[in-house]
Amino acid sequence: MTNAAATAPRHVRADERLAELGIDPGMLEDYRRLLGVLDETPDVPGRVLALCRERVAALHGLAATPSDALDAPEVQALHRGEFAGFAASEQAALTLVDSLCFQPHAMEDADVQRCVEAFGAKGVVGLMTAIAFADVDCRLRLTLAAPGRNSP
Repeated sequence: MTNAAATAPRHVRADERLAELGIDPGMLEDYRRLLGVLDETPDVPGRVLALCRERVAALHGLAATPSDALDAPEVQALHRGEFAGFAASEQAALTLVDSLCFQPHAMEDADVQRCVEAFGAKGVVGLMTAIAFADVDCRLRLTLAAPGRNSP
């Protein structure tokens, strides 16, 4: 299973809603392609990306998304903010999620360094980019579903 296949449901709702709103098909395809590229960050394991996307969704109050990459207890732990049961590299990445989404200026150098040790400098760039776009995607989903926004 590819990372994109494991996470496709996370993007479908926003994509479908954008299509319903008549967004330029070329822009919609570019958006989908960008999300797919972020799912294929070569220096970061797909499981770590799936954990981060689920944590971002949890921070935004979005329901858990079924995934072959994560089991139900892991998803529940992410939604509770409990990272102790995850590997050290996964915990390092999840710490960045919480900082990047709501307090990027409070991010600690030591937290970034743990990620550099786990994924390399190039991997951290990919990881932070993927987290940032997961945040954008969740905010877009929330905006498109907001009352008064032509919500379904």
